Amino acid sequence: MKGASQIAPFGVRLPDDLKAKIQDRAKLNGRSMNAEIVNILEEAMDNALSDDFDAETLKVIHLYEEKIKAMEDYITVQKQAYELAMEQIALLKDLIKKSTGFDLQEHFNKVVDYKAINDKYNDKQNK
Repeated sequence: MKGASQIAPFGVRLPDDLKAKIQDRAKLNGRSMNAEIVNILEEAMDNALSDDFDAETLKVIHLYEEKIKAMEDYITVQKQAYELAMEQIALLKDLIKKSTGFDLQEHFNKVVDYKAINDKYNDKQNK
C-alpha cells in the first residue's frame, strides 16, 4: 500500500480465530495482513454503497467514474505535452543564441511580463 507510513496506526482487537482466517486469506492473496484487512473493508464499503443505490444509479456512478478517469488521463497527457513543448522551446532558444548570438529569452523578458502570467496561472491552480 503506497503511503502506508503516512497513515496513523489504528489498533483493533481480533479474536484469535478471526485473526487466523485473515492471515490465511492474506497469504492466499499475497498481501500483508494489514493490506488484506483494508481490502476487506473497502469491499464491504463498496457493497454497502451498492445496497444503497439501484442498478441504474450504480451504472450512472460507474460511467461518471470512468469519465473522471478519462479526464484525469487527458490532463496527464496535456501536462506531458506542455512539458515537452517547454523543453523544445528552451532548446530552440539555446540553438538560436548559439548560432546567432541573439538572446531570444532576454528579448522576451523585455516584452512579456512572465511574472504576471505565472501569478495568474498559479492563482487559477490554487482555486
